[in-house]
Amino acid sequence: MKAEGKKKSCAISLLDQEDLIKQVKAGEVSMVDKSLYLLVAEGDDVHERQDIELLADRMKALSVYGFRSAYYLQEGEDHMSLPITIAHRVSRQAFNPRIR
Repeated sequence: MKAEGKKKSCAISLLDQEDLIKQVKAGEVSMVDKSLYLLVAEGDDVHERQDIELLADRMKALSVYGFRSAYYLQEGEDHMSLPITIAHRVSRQAFNPRIR
C-alpha cells in the first residue's frame, strides 16, 4: 500500500522488470541510490549470458532516474569458480562514490 506523498520502496523482481520500468518512469518508485551489478561467467551457458546482457541493457534506461547498473563478463570462470571473484567487484560497485 502506498502512503500519500511517498514513493514505493524498490525490491527488483527480475520477472517484473517491464512493470518496474513503467513505475519508475511514472514516478511511483524511486531508484535513487539503487544498484544492480550483473556478473556472469564466461563458462556459463551462452543463452544465460545473452539474457543477462540484455537485462543489463534494459536496466541502463533507468540511469536517468538515479539507478546504477553494470554488466561484467568474467573470462576464464564458470558458475563454480565465479563466487570467489564476486566479493571485491560487488564491494567496489557498492562503495564507489556516485557523481551527481
